Amino acid sequence: MNGSDPLLAPFPLRIRLQHFWIRHRWVDLAVGVLVVAVWYAAASRCWFPEEQCRLPQALTAVSAESRRVVYQLAAAAAATMGGFALTSISILVNLLRTPLSTIDRLLPAEDKARVGEVFLGVLPWLLGVFIATLTCLTTDVNVPQGYVWMQLIAVGLTVAAIMSLARIVWVLRRLLSVSTN
Repeated sequence: MNGSDPLLAPFPLRIRLQHFWIRHRWVDLAVGVLVVAVWYAAASRCWFPEEQCRLPQALTAVSAESRRVVYQLAAAAAATMGGFALTSISILVNLLRTPLSTIDRLLPAEDKARVGEVFLGVLPWLLGVFIATLTCLTTDVNVPQGYVWMQLIAVGLTVAAIMSLARIVWVLRRLLSVSTN
């Protein structure tokens, strides 16, 4: 069987999209930018009368104290999830280095490298969320409505980090299901 042979059973679109998402880390940023762009466009171009437009631009309608709490929670969650990712990496390294482990029999060497890339790929997004929320915490909460661009960057990075964390959970679930069968 080579690349020109027809597929025996084509994967459904959902599975193909899932595998595309797993293999391409840039999708996280694309989804984050898309969420921010749709939110900003919907808030900027309200098609209803002014009194019915309830969608704020980013977090501008949230009070400064509430924004402070949101930024503190996001920074703490990013740091905690960074610890989760590092712990998962250390467990994964122990699993992959064990000779003749189940994963050695099931995964070729290039797939092991991909699994490692998935786990390491979440760290830049979490660091970005941490830095963005700390920056917002020190500058954005001192202004009554805040800076929209800072808030949108923090939201976009948070969406990208959530997508990347979901990829880790997906890979862990797959590894556990493969190793138990």
